[in-house]
Amino acid sequence: MPLKHGNDVLSARFSPDGKRVVTASSDKTARVWDARTGQPLREPLKHDGPVSSARFSADGRRILTVSANTARVWDADNGRALIEPVRHEGKIIDARFSPDGQLFATASYDNTARIWDARSGQPVTGALKHNNRVDGVQFSPDGRRVVTASSDYTVRVWDAHTGRPLTAPLKHDDSVHFAQFSPDGQQIVTASYDYTARFWDALTGQPLTQRLELDIEFLSAQFSPDGQRVLTASNDKTVRVWDARSGQLLAQPMKLNGRVNSVEFSPDGRRVVAASGDSTVRIWDAYTGQPLTEPLDHHTWVYGAQFSPDGQRVLTAAGRNARIWEVPVAPVPVPPWLPVLAEAVIGQRLNNQGMVEAISVAELLKLKQQLVESSAQDFYTHWAKWFFADRATRTISPASTIKLSD
Repeated sequence: MPLKHGNDVLSARFSPDGKRVVTASSDKTARVWDARTGQPLREPLKHDGPVSSARFSADGRRILTVSANTARVWDADNGRALIEPVRHEGKIIDARFSPDGQLFATASYDNTARIWDARSGQPVTGALKHNNRVDGVQFSPDGRRVVTASSDYTVRVWDAHTGRPLTAPLKHDDSVHFAQFSPDGQQIVTASYDYTARFWDALTGQPLTQRLELDIEFLSAQFSPDGQRVLTASNDKTVRVWDARSGQLLAQPMKLNGRVNSVEFSPDGRRVVAASGDSTVRIWDAYTGQPLTEPLDHHTWVYGAQFSPDGQRVLTAAGRNARIWEVPVAPVPVPPWLPVLAEAVIGQRLNNQGMVEAISVAELLKLKQQLVESSAQDFYTHWAKWFFADRATRTISPASTIKLSD
């Protein structure tokens, strides 16, 4: 389903419960949508210029947006601005809520990151200064620290409440565009144009022994949800999964035909989704590197892609639309009636002698009655009821609320 703007959609994110979507667009608005119906939930959040990003707080009650050198916080339910816009002297590149939603951090071309009170909009600390632009900022899982990545070849770790540096700078040999804490907050992984991604002790700032190396620049590096693996994107149009302890490559490189604009693990860590400048979004098995679907084709530059919190959908931002795609993972084991249904639909089965024999329509109708009248609420029974429903009136997919007539 397309969530339409008047100009390019630069960012699209699910709410933490997966029921809503917030989009940011060059049309100077951010918008909040019902993730099931695709209907807008309120008036657009209006800005003075293009909106480069928008994201929900962890409780889903607030939205943080960025436009040029300003960041704003909104009430996610009624669209009311909660603070006066906060400003940098240069363009804001990245902005994130703290895990508890009480603070937010911004990173800017003005060589600083800043930490703000999300309720008042007042600065919590002084400027977190680098010697070149700050490309990324993230809170630690406990919200007590902030890590910043900069084109001055360094990553720095700060106290989120005082702005005091907690370690010496973590040094690379070229620009660093991405830094992230591990899920337990004990490590930091960094991605640099010096052809390496490196691991650091988050408490001491000391480099750890493992490192990831290629013959091309790294664009990003991020931990899997369990912290055991690292997902990287690089300038050779590939995505890779590595062992976070040994630095060994775990799967074959996942290749695209254009720049990797975004990449992330699914919430369970079993899949990877990447958005590319080749006009596609691709989904792979995170353990084997094998594609799990055909490319999701957009016919235009794709800015980003994100799994829903339950991992059953993917949200993409491309052209003037955001789109929601169903990518369900069927649970195992499958019920005994599923292969029986497959045979009944085809009208044939292999008997014990390996010979093909016909199945009567009566068997299919009997199975249909059993499934339609079943009170079970599992994934497969829900699918079967949808499968047998009137095709003229049923929803367009098992998970959708939209009917074909709509």
